[in-house]
Amino acid sequence: PFEAIRQSYSFYDHILSANVALGELQLNQTDEIVHNIRLGYSFLKNRLEEIRKKALSIWGIPEQFKLNAKYTEASTPDLRASKLVRPHPPGNNFTR
Repeated sequence: PFEAIRQSYSFYDHILSANVALGELQLNQTDEIVHNIRLGYSFLKNRLEEIRKKALSIWGIPEQFKLNAKYTEASTPDLRASKLVRPHPPGNNFTR
């Protein structure tokens, strides 16, 4: 298949030109990100909030959909994590 593509000069040139253009675009965007990071991270927080709001709008999800986790004394993040990493009883073989 690669030889068939290379024999079609117009198609090969099109693919090559498209890849070069995409590479240049990626380099320019990466340079822009590096420049903005050097200026400070505050731009990133503002941009992420804007992207989040736009995504929620596109997906039709209300902004209040995300609620903070509510923990009880018996169900704290530390307690949940300890339950996940504690060893299983011997001979259990991960079956219930």
